[in-house]
Amino acid sequence: MMLDTTNLLGFDLETTGLSLTDDEPVSYALSWWSQDGISDDYSLVAPTRPIAPEATAKHGISDEQAAREGQPLAEALRHIGNDLVKAGRQGWLLIGMNVSFDLSIIDAQLRRHFGKGLHNVGWQGPVLDIYVIDRVFSAPRRGSRQLDALCEFYGVELNNAHNALGDAHATVEVARRQLDAYPRIVTMDGPSLMALQEREHIKWLRNLNDYRREHQGGPITIPKAWPIDTTPRSS
Repeated sequence: MMLDTTNLLGFDLETTGLSLTDDEPVSYALSWWSQDGISDDYSLVAPTRPIAPEATAKHGISDEQAAREGQPLAEALRHIGNDLVKAGRQGWLLIGMNVSFDLSIIDAQLRRHFGKGLHNVGWQGPVLDIYVIDRVFSAPRRGSRQLDALCEFYGVELNNAHNALGDAHATVEVARRQLDAYPRIVTMDGPSLMALQEREHIKWLRNLNDYRREHQGGPITIPKAWPIDTTPRSS
């Protein structure tokens, strides 16, 4: 069955830090885009661990604000997990920017709190990662491919950067332009699109490791799978 590109779910987290296994959400956005319009679901989350100072400097959420205004972590995780599974079962295309980071954190925390990860509760995608898609389909170019750079390249206005809802909106807008620019995507089904992104992303990471070795750079961990990375890592 061909990909449904009329129903798009933008997904983004801001987190306590960058560890896929240990860090936790401090805010989330689930932005549902359909022919009926846009329906946004955004909330702060009260994590169980301190927010790293560098993370607060990026997204502006302090420990005090998260504790005061945030949903309890387990409640937020259950809500996010249920919505991701529901979207997948209904054929919505999940849109993210480096979405493996967000999905891997949610998966790790679901396993920690409830004993079951996303795949265990029936999530299978489909996913479109604007970062990976840009590397696969756009002409080679130098420079950043972070969200602000992708927004500039695809002509999207980025409002409220590093806010989960602002980033989710911009990510969906970039994805819509990619779907127009790269018509091959819409001829694929969900599993084929995900397999393409997994294969090409892991190949790119291996090539990056080769480059780093040649230039005396430290190696990076190659995930065993994409978009949910369960590769063991130290904290």
